[in-house]
Amino acid sequence: MGSEEIDDALLHKITVAERQYLSLFLSSSFRERFVGRADAGVGITEARVMWELDARGPMRAGDLAEQVEVTAAAMTKALARLRDRGLVEQRADTGDGRARVAALTAAGRERADLLTAEGDRMTRRILEGWSVHERSQFATLLGRFAVGLQEYAQDEGGAQGS
Repeated sequence: MGSEEIDDALLHKITVAERQYLSLFLSSSFRERFVGRADAGVGITEARVMWELDARGPMRAGDLAEQVEVTAAAMTKALARLRDRGLVEQRADTGDGRARVAALTAAGRERADLLTAEGDRMTRRILEGWSVHERSQFATLLGRFAVGLQEYAQDEGGAQGS
């Protein structure tokens, strides 16, 4: 890893871009438009539940609620809607038979695939005018950034850079 100092002006430019990206990506209007374009026939919360189950596999409702950032009651309602539509099933937790986990059904996986396909279409559209080299470099750097973000999230030491 490089030991070069990070230029404050460049750091600020990156931070502003991060904020713009996150502000848009986390906005309800963006998520509604994205989910609508995916034509998966679910609302934002249900889409997030399906996305998490697709990415992480079966999960307990409490863990899902924490990941999706909704209350336990809201998660219970979302899971009931998805279960009623045949997109999610609840079954015994293999690690603890007393507990229940939510899992995508085959139909739920098909709907989750629609969300993933919309993500691919969105990314393709955004990167349309970029060169192959720029796309490759962006993928590599974004991957590195994601690893660093994960490390930051897991860091309990609170160490701060200068």
